[in-house]
Amino acid sequence: MILRPVIGHALDQNWTAIAIDFVIAVVGVFVGIQVGNWNESRRETARGQQYPSRIGSNLAADMQSMREHHAFWKEVVAYGRAAIRYA
Repeated sequence: MILRPVIGHALDQNWTAIAIDFVIAVVGVFVGIQVGNWNESRRETARGQQYPSRIGSNLAADMQSMREHHAFWKEVVAYGRAAIRYA
């Protein structure tokens, strides 16, 4: 068990060993948090590099949709004018 040596040091009142155990625990937690932060930063950088291509493809799809809408409404206007001429 991990706590057994720490409890033994506390019962023996070996303060140096207790301080070393404490420092090891604090450093371990700090390193773990730092590695997690580095990993998250790496993921964010990778995701940020994907954004321009995704934005470009979205803009291309939007432009195509606008062209289709423009052609549709151009046709609707032509039919409307033909209907007015007929009337």
